[in-house]
Amino acid sequence: MHRLALCPHRRLRPTDTHAAVPARRSPHNRRMTGQERMAAHIVPPGQTMEMTMDFAGTLVANGEPFEVTLRGPDGAPVVMFSNSLGTRMEMWGAQAAALACDYRVLCYNPRGFHPQSRADGDFDIALLGQDALAILDELGIAQVHWCGISLGGVIGQWLLLHAPDRLERTVLANTSTWFGGPDGWLPKIAMVRAEGTSTVAEGTAQRVLTAGFADAHPDVVSFVRDMVASAPARAWAGCAAALAHVDHRGRLREVSRPVLVIGGTEDVTTPYAASRELHGELRGSSLVALPSAHLSNLEQPTRFNEVLLAHLRA
Repeated sequence: MHRLALCPHRRLRPTDTHAAVPARRSPHNRRMTGQERMAAHIVPPGQTMEMTMDFAGTLVANGEPFEVTLRGPDGAPVVMFSNSLGTRMEMWGAQAAALACDYRVLCYNPRGFHPQSRADGDFDIALLGQDALAILDELGIAQVHWCGISLGGVIGQWLLLHAPDRLERTVLANTSTWFGGPDGWLPKIAMVRAEGTSTVAEGTAQRVLTAGFADAHPDVVSFVRDMVASAPARAWAGCAAALAHVDHRGRLREVSRPVLVIGGTEDVTTPYAASRELHGELRGSSLVALPSAHLSNLEQPTRFNEVLLAHLRA
């Protein structure tokens, strides 16, 4: 949906599209395309990437293959983005474009999304947080800015509690310390495991955007619907189980890292009241309200980017 803008002051090098990918040849001895090279490139566990190189491909971390991209100017601060339930890293296109000149943008799809993943069963937030840390370790990155929305915001909370030294500044968007407990989640998790994510795709696309925005932007509705419908059922169900059992209420008051909380005034998934409560638990945090539903970065990309960049630069 959003093309990554090239910065006028940035000199392109052969590594700028898919760095550290050797010039491989296909079985038919022809030179592989860039897309094929990215698909073929795997960083095995125990071998780290150079942080100054761009990367797009498969990275094995915490015993799991992940789809990962890392792009941006050499030596710039790294911003790691973490997705909402059932979505892919492409949801951050507008943010990646806004940050492209001054930051290295790190995006990933969570456990279970990679075609070679064998992850199954219920995940928990600790496992998803450990996945994020393992990705950083494999890339050789000591510290990042974190921007997570919904599920990604819960992972960010876990990192603030258990690995605060790995985070510089944190953005928690459209998220909560508690998602209602298992009772409301278990029937939907069982349905997705039995029938697939197409059963929740349409409802999700309608719920996470306001009606007025959805009517004016059917392309964004389709974008969200298609992301969710194409998500592996085991990945959606595993991540949903993590949300079903998470409870960070009353645990964030000792967090001292700088945090920005973003809430959507029309959000019915994590109502703005939940954003206010999260802000109240995080000492010294900032709170911004956006006129949006659950996916505020898609519905209000300009304003989201403004407050994101202001927080990162503070």
